[in-house]
This record gives sequence, C-alpha cells and structure tokens, in this order.
Amino acid sequence: YYNKYGGSNHILQLSSNNQGDLSLVSGIDNIKQSIIARILTPKGSLPLHPNYGSLVAQLFGRATAPTAQEINNEISKCILSDSRISGAQLSSYTLESTNYTSNWNISLESMEAQFSFVAEHDSSGNFTIY
Repeated sequence: YYNKYGGSNHILQLSSNNQGDLSLVSGIDNIKQSIIARILTPKGSLPLHPNYGSLVAQLFGRATAPTAQEINNEISKCILSDSRISGAQLSSYTLESTNYTSNWNISLESMEAQFSFVAEHDSSGNFTIY
C-alpha cells in the first residue's frame, strides 16, 4: 500500500468509500500514515505546533557517517513520538552520496503486531517512505 503512496506527492491523498463519504484510515495503516506525515513535515512549519515534524529534509546532501546518524536519530524520534508505538529498532541503513535508505522494525504498544518501515532518499531529491 505505501509503496505507491509513500512519496511526498501522494501522501495523505483523499479517497472515497464508494458511498459518497471519505474513507477513513485506521489501525496500523493510520499509524504508518501518522509517522510518514510527521517525517515529511518540516519541523517548525506549523505555527501552532512548532515541535511537530522533522529535520530530515535538511540533513540530506552531506554523505558522512555523523549525518547518517543524525538522520537515523531524527527518524527514530518521529516514530517514537506516537504514543501507540512502544519501540523502533533500526535494522539497517546505507548512505552513499545523496542516497539514503533505512529499514526499521516498529513495535506497537497495544497490539500483537509489528511492521517494517523503509525510508529512502535518492540523488534526484526524491524522499520516499514505505
């Protein structure tokens, strides 16, 4: 599902339930959507919520080990800011030039479920989360 909606051009698009109403996102899909929205929103861009969002977009462009760690920390903070999430473990990441990819395992607080999460940035400036 998020492979086709994970990019910033498609995230949070509205869809209908074929009954004249908007479809609601719930459960794990709602948690994924919440994380994606927080990571893609530049921190400080919402005047009434200055701490909402992330600095991820500002960190790309410097292919250094400290930068990769800063990106990983920022993504982790965004994931763990959701009270429904009890843990976020980075399973792998790569940073080469302006290309970044990370894989995360997310544990949920009140469900017997886990899901994986991938964040990726390529040399053309595209940032995709799925």
